[in-house]
Amino acid sequence: MNAICHRDLYEEGATIMIEVYDDRVEISNPGGLLSVVAAEFGHKSMSRNPLVFGLFTRMHVVEKVGSGVPRMRELMKNAGLPEPIFSTKGFFTVIFMKREKPNNVADDRLNDRLNDRLNDRLNFREKRVLQILEETPGLRTNDLSSIVEVSIPTLSRTLKNLINLGLIEYRGAKKTGGYYLLND
Repeated sequence: MNAICHRDLYEEGATIMIEVYDDRVEISNPGGLLSVVAAEFGHKSMSRNPLVFGLFTRMHVVEKVGSGVPRMRELMKNAGLPEPIFSTKGFFTVIFMKREKPNNVADDRLNDRLNDRLNDRLNFREKRVLQILEETPGLRTNDLSSIVEVSIPTLSRTLKNLINLGLIEYRGAKKTGGYYLLND
């Protein structure tokens, strides 16, 4: 939505680009920053397309004008990911780095906790959730969904399966509790 609101419509033939790589996602927008915005980047905002922005505002799909960059930084930090990288040369580009691959030490610890038969029954997503909960117990569904990079319904099915297998449990109140590994 941000890219559409801030796109330079006068750059003929240029389009918003979303590029997905193994280690990152890059979103590029034609045109750099407006000079007014460049002076206070990350604190002030000005849409190039007020009609589009007005429509999105009435549709309630954009909000908090000027808060996008700080919110991106905060969301990435909360997900345990590096801050987004911004480039303003010609195109405005934001780069979101993906999570590094899990290290072998953590994989080995998790595999030690699971017997071979059970380990063979778990898919990659289930093993990933177990590893994350071992490193950061008490995460909620929304946090896990962001980290594992799957939708909430998909993650909910994964969590239900892990609960049914007796590997995790939900502790606490419905809105404030989180998921924990069960002890052996």
